[in-house]
Amino acid sequence: AEDHVAPGATALLVQHLAVSLAALSLVRDERRGVMSAYRIGPTTVVSVLLGKLIALSAVAGAAAVLLVTLQVGALDIPLRGSPVAVVGLLGGLVIASSALGLLLASVFRSELFASQAAMISLLVALFFSGFLLDLDRIIEPIRSLGLIVPATPAVEGLRAVQLRGDAVGRAAVTALVLQALVGLAGATALISRRWRSGS
Repeated sequence: AEDHVAPGATALLVQHLAVSLAALSLVRDERRGVMSAYRIGPTTVVSVLLGKLIALSAVAGAAAVLLVTLQVGALDIPLRGSPVAVVGLLGGLVIASSALGLLLASVFRSELFASQAAMISLLVALFFSGFLLDLDRIIEPIRSLGLIVPATPAVEGLRAVQLRGDAVGRAAVTALVLQALVGLAGATALISRRWRSGS
């Protein structure tokens, strides 16, 4: 039972870490006037967000790899699939989660609201990612709520690779890529509009 829970717990923890880091980092930059300095400098919204995405993903990614390493080494959780596949899946999860955090920070411009939104995304992942309940037991359209959080494709992907030794499914990779692109595009659009309006 512990083996089955571990990959899902990893996905939820990593998502929450990356979402919270990205959301709070961007909100604090706006509060301290850093984003205003970027706006008058020779930078673009895309370059600022990509820089944040890369830096924060590196931090969260290192934590994710350390978490899985401790699971396998200290808790004897199996790793039957390719370690490279696990790292790749964790990388996709971290990037998509960081992009979601940037989007949340672009919508909710205070630390309180951004942190609450990050917690809500964790609750959505907890109940609709397949971690607690089998997705086949959840009726549509409620089951589709899980598609808005990166943990949903990551939970099944990590279970497949880590516990069954399967390859990473194309559906999981596609979902994480789409989530990352939607999050980054949404954050870019919202911040670009604020920069043009001077707010």
